[in-house]
This record gives sequence, C-alpha cells and structure tokens, in this order.
Amino acid sequence: MDPVPGQLSPLFLTTSHLAIMTNERLVREASGFFWGSRTEWFLVSNKHVFARGTGPGATVQIRLHRTREDLTLNKTVELPLFDLGGHPKWRESGSEPEADIAALPFDAREVTKDTVIRAFNNEGMAREEAVELGDQLLIIGYPFGQYDRMFNLPIGKFFRTVEAS
Repeated sequence: MDPVPGQLSPLFLTTSHLAIMTNERLVREASGFFWGSRTEWFLVSNKHVFARGTGPGATVQIRLHRTREDLTLNKTVELPLFDLGGHPKWRESGSEPEADIAALPFDAREVTKDTVIRAFNNEGMAREEAVELGDQLLIIGYPFGQYDRMFNLPIGKFFRTVEAS
C-alpha cells in the first residue's frame, strides 16, 4: 500500500474509529480495521469491544470518507452487532477461545457505496517478513477515542521493537 505523492496513504483508509452504541447511548470507543476477500468483508476489533456491555439492539458506528480528495466529507455507517434472534453477528476464533479478537461481517457493496475504504487481505499479508530488534513500526488507531476529528484520521505513532520473536 504505497502512497501516491500528494495523496492520503491507503493505509489510513484501512482503519476506522468505532463507536459502540446501546439504546442510542455511547458504550465505548475503539479502533477497528477492515479485512476483505472477493466474497466477504469484515470489521475486525477486539472481542471485548463488541461483547462487553452490549446486547440485542447494540450497534457499531463507523465514520467513513466519501472521497480521498476532501477528507472532511464523511458518512456514518451503523452495523448491527446482533442478529434479529439476539445472537452475536461477529465471528470468534474457534481454535483459540481466549483470543480477544472478533470479526464482524458486513455487506461491502452497501457499506462502500458512496465511501472510500481499503481492506487488508490475504494477498497483502502473504509476505513473511521477520521483525527484527530495533525495527521501526507504524501503529495507527483511535486510542481512547482520540483522533483527528476534522479529517477523520487515526493517530499514527512510530515505535521501535525492543523484543524480537
């Protein structure tokens, strides 16, 4: 995802601020990222973000850019966290039940209509690059609900690894 000079890096379109709502009340704010394939798209976050303090009727609101040129133009999309039967719509790891990660499926045709988002996919993740001690990494997200509210952009911070696997 190399940026085009003078344009927003596509990396910043892979993540979103999440507002978890229950009965039109804000329960929590968090970060999420998009994962997609030809057949399915997901909003991925921590399982506790979707599950803790929510129930049937709870939703997640995401603000998405309408264009890459004018970042002040945004659209709020609301995704239900539970189906009509009251069951969670998100998917969890079947092999690692303690993993704090969940993927909420959504209709990409509906959500991406009039919006610009990018999704990670298997193709982009196929490289096996070792992370070495001292490597610099860029972490982006919406920590504690903080972000650039004018342009709806995540906060980015560079880190260096202090431990390598």
